[in-house]
Parts: sequence; structure tokens; C-alpha cells
Amino acid sequence: MAWFDRGIPKSKVAGKVLLIGNGPNRLSHGHSWRELLQALQAFTGRDINFKKPFPLLYEEVMLLSASRKIPEAEIMRRVAEKVTEFEPTLIHQKLLATGANHILTTNYDFSIQKAIDPNFNTFINEGIIREARYSLFRKINIDGYTVWPIHGSLNLPKTIMLGYDHYSGYLERMRAYVTSAAVYQNKSLKSLMARLNDGEKFVRSWLDLVFMRDVYILGLTLDFVEIHLWWLLTYWGRKKIERKFRFKNQITYFMPEFKGRLNEPQKAQKDLFDAIGVSVKLVQVPDNKSWETYYISCLDQISAG
Repeated sequence: MAWFDRGIPKSKVAGKVLLIGNGPNRLSHGHSWRELLQALQAFTGRDINFKKPFPLLYEEVMLLSASRKIPEAEIMRRVAEKVTEFEPTLIHQKLLATGANHILTTNYDFSIQKAIDPNFNTFINEGIIREARYSLFRKINIDGYTVWPIHGSLNLPKTIMLGYDHYSGYLERMRAYVTSAAVYQNKSLKSLMARLNDGEKFVRSWLDLVFMRDVYILGLTLDFVEIHLWWLLTYWGRKKIERKFRFKNQITYFMPEFKGRLNEPQKAQKDLFDAIGVSVKLVQVPDNKSWETYYISCLDQISAG
């Protein structure tokens, strides 16, 4: 028995894959990165200029706090406390009916897990690697669903991905996992690309799913500062064009449209998606800005796909 299979059942790929961002949480709770930073601002002892990408703003908060002898662990605990309040919305319930059995989320809270099991209260990592900080393998199986908190989990504040250092380290590990042999727990694992060429269909990391199955991205702004996700998408696009690997999956991004128009950042984003080969679904947001209606429309399309 291989080292990475000991005591852990292999997860076969089946069904659709959803990548869910913070959109559904904001629908009910109104939470945003800006509000989170405003809550953290008290650690710094001064006002902060918010016109910076979030990971760099976090670094500013952390560094200013450190100068006041406030450890980073305290900041992460504050973030975890804030997202503990989140509860499932109608959209969290509805996404479970789309036919997706793998749910990737950039959120740290337990809204998706609670939508599956209302009694859920703690995250016990069932990944093949017991990661201390990063989340390439972090997952939990609940009632036929596998939830992958790819940016960490609130019950382990050190795993929550906030700053530029964490983003950069995560990208380094992602690239190693996808493109070259890597060592985990003193054992070597062939690259994902090599295993795909060998015809492997078992899931060991959420990264496997991006190359093996159709992925639907919803409620995720995907700012260009999300360097790890943009690297992954562009790498996927490169390999599809090169036709060197045996995968034919599709990635679909749902983009909100207002009165039939996109703003300039959306246009720039769509141009890049088109070049990569990611399918962009433009979905109208009603004039009354009913985001619930928008998400229901998106989820109905995923269910029918």
C-alpha cells in the first residue's frame, strides 16, 4: 500500500465541481473584505488607506500591529471570530442540488458544511496530508459531498490565507504539486501532470479537480491579486493549447452583468478568460440588484449543465 493511501480511502472523481467565493455570504450577512479590515484596524492604532490589494493591506495591518507587540496569531484569531458568525443562506442550500459533489471554497467559515449538516461545528481534516498552514489537501467528507476550504479553515486560524507572504508560499507549493515531483511527509509524489499522463483519475488534492472535471466558478470576484488562482487558470489554458495532456474538461466563470453592460475591470477580466479558454457566462443582475435572483439563475444553469 502506497504511503499516501494508508488508512485513507481514495476519492474517485465524479459529478461537477463548484468553486464558491464570498458572494453568497455577502447576500445575507453583508460581509466584505473592507469591513473585515475596518475591524482589524484597531490593532494598528492608526487609520489605514484601503486603496491597496487586500493581501498587501493585511501585511500593513500585520506589520503595524507587530510594532505594537501584537502577534499575528492574535489578528488571525480575530478574523476567525468574525467569520464564526456566518450561517447558511438559501443559496448555500440551493448549490447542494446542482449535482456537484466536490465543493471548493475560498471562505473560511462553515456555511457550506452547515448547509449539508445543520449540526456541523468543527472541521476535521480528512486530506491525505495533515497540513499545518497551507490547504492543497485540506478537505472534509459530509453526507456524499467533499468540501475543500482552499484558503484555510476558521478553527485553525494559522491556515487562514490573508497576507501576501501566505499567497506567495501557497503558489510555490501549488506549482510544485502540479509541475514537478514533490516531497510530503518525507515521501515523494509524482507531479499532477505526470499522473494525468499516466491516466490517473483519483483525487488527492483540489488541484486535481481543476484538470479532471468541469468546474463552475460562482460568487468569486477573482481580482488579479489572486495570483495563485490566476497562475492555475493560465497554466490550465497553456496545457490545453499545447495539447500535451489528456484532459478535456471545461471551466466556467459566472460574471454578473448590469443593464447589459460590463465595467472596465470586468472587460479586462473577460478578455483574459477568453484567451485562457475559460467559458464566461454573463448573467443579468436585476435592476433592483437582487443578488439572490442572480445566484439562483446561475445555479439553475449549473444544474441544467
